[in-house]
Amino acid sequence: MRLSKKIIFIFFFTSTLFAQITNTQGAKGLFMSISVGPKFPIGVMSEKFNAAPSFDFSISYTNTEFTPLFFYFTFGYQSHSGNFNFYKTTKHSSVTSNIFSLNLGGKYFFEPILDEGIIIMPVVELGATYGFIKEYYQYKIYLNLNDKLQNLSKFGGHIGVGISFFLLELMGTYCYLPQNQFFGINLKLTMPLTVSF
Repeated sequence: MRLSKKIIFIFFFTSTLFAQITNTQGAKGLFMSISVGPKFPIGVMSEKFNAAPSFDFSISYTNTEFTPLFFYFTFGYQSHSGNFNFYKTTKHSSVTSNIFSLNLGGKYFFEPILDEGIIIMPVVELGATYGFIKEYYQYKIYLNLNDKLQNLSKFGGHIGVGISFFLLELMGTYCYLPQNQFFGINLKLTMPLTVSF
C-alpha cells in the first residue's frame, strides 16, 4: 500500500473511531498524541527570550459517560534563546531558558462543522500547568562574574482553542506561569492506543 493511501486509511479509521465512541454506549478509548510548534513569549518573558520550538507528548482518555469531553495529561519541552535587545541593555552575554511542563486538563469537542467522510470539529481545552524551568545566565567577559543557573518551579494554567480532524489537530494555546507567559501554536497527531466497545 502506498504511503499516501496509508495516511488516508489511518485518517478515515481514526475519524470513524471517534464517531463510534461518541455514539456507542459503553465505549471508551485511550489515545496518544505528539505535537510540535512554536512558543512565543509574552510580557516580561518576551523582554528576555525569543520564540522557541516545542515538543509535546500527550495521553488522553474518554468514555461515553464523558464524551465529547476528553481528559488529558501532557508533557512538554521548549528551549528559548536570549533576545538580542536584552543583551544590549544588560550585563549578560547569553541567556537560555529550558521549560519542562506538565499539563492536566480537559478538552471539549463541539458538534462537527463537517462530518461527511472526515470529521472536523471546533475544540477548546482548559487545565492546570506545572513548569520546571532552567534558566542559564552568562555574563559579559569583562565583568569577571560567575555564570548563574536558576532552577525554578512554577504553577499556573493554560487555555486553548482550535480545530480538530481528530487525527490531526491545530491548536492555539495560552499558558500562564508567573513571569513565564507564552502563546503556542501546535500541530498535533493523535493515534488510538486502546479502544473498547
